[in-house]
Amino acid sequence: MTIYNILPVLPQGGTIIEIGAHNGDDTKRLSNLIKPDKFLVFEPDPRNYPQIEEKDLRITLIKKAVSNETGYAKLWMSGGKPPGMNHEHTASTSILNPSGHIKKHPDYNFDKIETCEVTTL
Repeated sequence: MTIYNILPVLPQGGTIIEIGAHNGDDTKRLSNLIKPDKFLVFEPDPRNYPQIEEKDLRITLIKKAVSNETGYAKLWMSGGKPPGMNHEHTASTSILNPSGHIKKHPDYNFDKIETCEVTTL
């Protein structure tokens, strides 16, 4: 099940909180379909900020990861170029250890670890 399965029952307006916006494609779709009064978007990977910001959406972009505590955490930066992809994979960056993800997607890597700010909801 995805968010798109429940769209018909979601009211217009209100507040949306998106955790992990990647490049903002889903952000744009949700914004156009639901037209939220307030849209809070969390994205910790700085490589994705330009793509989100160029969409010129009415959102509040919060450049942090969401966790169960505030402070700083390791950020596992996703990378790699799977067959057929012409750009670096940035969709799987996470503060969680990506061990299972690597098994499922062996063309991706997490060779780079940075530190990011984390916050709670």
